[in-house]
Amino acid sequence: MSYTADYLIEKRREKWTEHRSIEFDKQYRSAVVAEMMNDASLLAEVKENPEKLIELCFVVVDKNQKTMPFFFNDVQRDFIENRLNQAIEDYKNGLIADISLLVLKGRQQGFTTLVTAYQLACSMLNRNFQGYTLADKSDNAEAIFQNKAKFTYSQLPDMLKPTEKYNNRKQLLFEKINSSWAVDTATK
Repeated sequence: MSYTADYLIEKRREKWTEHRSIEFDKQYRSAVVAEMMNDASLLAEVKENPEKLIELCFVVVDKNQKTMPFFFNDVQRDFIENRLNQAIEDYKNGLIADISLLVLKGRQQGFTTLVTAYQLACSMLNRNFQGYTLADKSDNAEAIFQNKAKFTYSQLPDMLKPTEKYNNRKQLLFEKINSSWAVDTATK
């Protein structure tokens, strides 16, 4: 039987609602990754839609300092569906030369977490991807990297993680696929 990413995401939601156990969720995520590695069409679907990897396998720390599955809120979902995916489609069709989105964001909507997770997913799924996030201050850059990227990455099933060349304070570089994600401080 072949599963779609949307089906597996919905099952993850159901299981989370039923159990509210990060340990149970960890087992589910491992099973999903095993399925993805054995099902070429599922893997292709996730590579084509990196946001699906986030809802399938990523975790996040909520405002109450609890680790939980990363399911998109309404603002995040709207941004992905109506801005990001449209920009990607325009890029693929040659309508724009690069993808740069300026987000004037309110606080506590989860954009930093979303963009970090999306770039991490892209760097793990695609050859030669280079993601980069700029923060206003050095402390913020380090917090983004440690709390939003490295923690999430450390919680992923090992069979999903690419071979690392660098995993330091500001960069993850995946050697065999030549992809990376880094964070730094904006300068004057």
